[in-house]
Amino acid sequence: MSDSGLEVAPGILLVPLRTEHAGAYAELIDESRAELGRWLPWVSHSRGPDDVRAFITTVDERRVRTASETTFGIVVDGEPAGMIELHEPSRALGLASVGYWLGTRFTSRGIMTKSLERFSTFVFEAHGIHRLELYAAVDNVKSRRVAERAGFTFEAILRERLKFGEEYLDAALYARFPKTR
Repeated sequence: MSDSGLEVAPGILLVPLRTEHAGAYAELIDESRAELGRWLPWVSHSRGPDDVRAFITTVDERRVRTASETTFGIVVDGEPAGMIELHEPSRALGLASVGYWLGTRFTSRGIMTKSLERFSTFVFEAHGIHRLELYAAVDNVKSRRVAERAGFTFEAILRERLKFGEEYLDAALYARFPKTR
């Protein structure tokens, strides 16, 4: 990984998340709140730069513990476009999951599919992961299509796997391996 991040495609980078990015990401979350809030419960609690800074503090703590990057900002032509993150990596089990989001004005351009493909390659190389899982609400068709286009294979519907406020949603489980079987 270069100091400037991971190159995804011309004009698209995955950049390690830093505190100075908080304001720009808070604005992106705010302008995309209606779409993101349908699928991501944390959106209702992210109300500005201070909340994003608090999240980045947890990212910094994780970076120290794992000695590796787990969370990247997705940057398109120099503008923040979204984030992608590794959840609960376990070298002992060779297992982790991935979560991601993209600002509304950046959707439907292949950005997330390419970012997920590049991020997956990074995870397999840098984190020693053998199985990378992805959970998407069954009705989140856009996210499920991204997973499929990025080389993830649908495995199952998990009943009430995702908590959204006080409600539980069924999740589609996808998995990807370092080498496709």
